Amino acid sequence: MQTIADIFDAFGGSSAVARVLGVGASTASEMKRRGNIPPKYWMGIVEGAKRLDLPGVTYEALAKIHAGAVGGAPGAVSDQAPEASEAAQ
Repeated sequence: MQTIADIFDAFGGSSAVARVLGVGASTASEMKRRGNIPPKYWMGIVEGAKRLDLPGVTYEALAKIHAGAVGGAPGAVSDQAPEASEAAQ
């Protein structure tokens, strides 16, 4: 999993993520649009992925995506070390 879109695709789209998390479809759609799943939903995402046998949807994957989104493009994993990112600025 490299992006939030990858996670949504693994579940089958925004409606499926909304059902797993128990949120409205518009809430899930906004998460996908923003490229960000807030940490308060990570447990639901990971547990839902386990129930559905979706490989690669882990806390580690979510943390990497989140860290990349904070320091780079929304929803993307950054391969650069923090020093390289800071030097580019």
